[in-house]
Amino acid sequence: MGEEMSNPHNSVKVDDAVHSELERLKGKYDVSTFNDVLRHELNIVPDAKIDELAAYLLEELREAAHEVVELIESIDDFTRAVSESDDGKTYLTFTSIQTEREIARVGFDEKEFTVSYRNKNGEMDQCGRGRKKNANETHYGTSSGTYDHIDREEILKNIEDKVAGSNRRWGTAP
Repeated sequence: MGEEMSNPHNSVKVDDAVHSELERLKGKYDVSTFNDVLRHELNIVPDAKIDELAAYLLEELREAAHEVVELIESIDDFTRAVSESDDGKTYLTFTSIQTEREIARVGFDEKEFTVSYRNKNGEMDQCGRGRKKNANETHYGTSSGTYDHIDREEILKNIEDKVAGSNRRWGTAP
């Protein structure tokens, strides 16, 4: 964070109570600007760094995670954000700019990444994953309930099909 704002002439007027709370949150998030506090509070993380999110993964899985994110971004223009979950995963989310619905998410932890899409029922469903089996072996699959291990190209194709379909269904205004 801590990057320069694109327009330094922008300003937001706040009352004393809001100002005090923003000051308090600077300490909580260990940041130096109100802009960075608001980024945290609003879950706005432009150009989220996949390397940071995938830092604990094997190199092959980090490369695959980059491919997954590039693939999802090639489907449409999405708003990206990063969120933490109670299960210990950090998620990079892709939300439709038009409908403000989450279309896809990539979850990261120390052993795997998972990819989910909004299914036909409007629920998030897994469509791909890459996980560390041992010190230098990785496995790819299309869902959490599947133990068939497929190659990287197959999961990328499945992710593309599912996320593109989800975006056609949930990403355009009626």
